[in-house]
Amino acid sequence: MQLNSVGSPRSGTQRHKAKTDPHRAAVQISLYRIQNVNRCIATRCNKINNVLDGCRVAATRRYPPTRLRRDQRTITQPVSLVMAATLTNIVLHITYSTKHREPTIPVELLPDLFAYKGGICRDLNSPLLHAGGVTDHVHLLVSLNKTLALSDLMLNIKRGSSSWLKQQPNLKHFAWQDGYFAFSISHDHIPVVRQYLDNQPVHHAKTDFQSEVLAFLKKYNVNFDPKYIWE
Repeated sequence: MQLNSVGSPRSGTQRHKAKTDPHRAAVQISLYRIQNVNRCIATRCNKINNVLDGCRVAATRRYPPTRLRRDQRTITQPVSLVMAATLTNIVLHITYSTKHREPTIPVELLPDLFAYKGGICRDLNSPLLHAGGVTDHVHLLVSLNKTLALSDLMLNIKRGSSSWLKQQPNLKHFAWQDGYFAFSISHDHIPVVRQYLDNQPVHHAKTDFQSEVLAFLKKYNVNFDPKYIWE
């Protein structure tokens, strides 16, 4: 016979109530559900591990280990599947004019204008290496960032510099041409382009912007339609 907490016998009714206590039953059901969840998690983890093992085997078959000879001993070296870093050196010579090639850029503003453009390029991780120009057009020598499209670079440069110029005296209606001309150059050719940009005032004492661009297009073998090249 079982005794209760004060030493008296427990009746059959008391034992039946203890067995059918709803709180105890709820706890048992929760424990049962937790056990089922744990079993499901373990089963899925095993499946995932099997899939990963299969991938490793497939990778080993597709990229077998290489064998190197060193001191007449065979050394097994696994092939690395890690991609190397992406490194680029994209240098561009870019030129574009004012709207309708009007000489609307004051000569005294050119140094500040180039400095402003240099700040935009720096913010886009595409350093401005050099710049030059005259009152109706500019030239930029830019090292283009590997993750930046040229069109995005030019959108920011032209939009930002146009807004800056409009804040200057008598330039409220300033505008650039719609397009631009860009040519890739080799690293060894950078000093030559720098000198060319520095000599812009002298160069354009003899030739205009249109003739200059046509010469570039011919030099870099760029196909174009003369009807659509100018505004």
